[in-house]
Amino acid sequence: MSNRIEAEAAIERRAWDGRTLVALALLVAVVGGAVLFRLPIVAAAPGLASLYRHLGLDVNRTGLAFDDVHTLRDVAAGATGLVVEGTIRNVTDGTVEVPPLRLVLIDGAGERVGGWQAEPDKRRLEAGATQKFRTRLATPPDPARKVSVSFALPGTKG
Repeated sequence: MSNRIEAEAAIERRAWDGRTLVALALLVAVVGGAVLFRLPIVAAAPGLASLYRHLGLDVNRTGLAFDDVHTLRDVAAGATGLVVEGTIRNVTDGTVEVPPLRLVLIDGAGERVGGWQAEPDKRRLEAGATQKFRTRLATPPDPARKVSVSFALPGTKG
């Protein structure tokens, strides 16, 4: 009788191990799919972008990147303005639409104190292509210390 119980336990362990392997394979497939297909996932559920960023995974929804962004103050007609310049680069293998730029002014405490949108010169960029941008805000608010540059999502303002 002892041999029968041991044999049944061994069979049960093998069955459990097989189920575990199948469950583990499914988990790996789901997690791997969530990583590999994060762009369409974030396109369907934009709130998940912050979760991916928290996990150290980049999600570039536009296929575009910014290079050499810098700011400078200038004076025109006696008023101080803020100029933001840089380069937009297509990082994909195909042509992409270039959405409007969204510029947000941030104070020393990290709070938003203003913002605006600017239209790019070209609305489409071929694979690997770049375009310069330059935008100016007349009389920016005094507390502004930094500028955040991103692409405007549909329905966003300044």
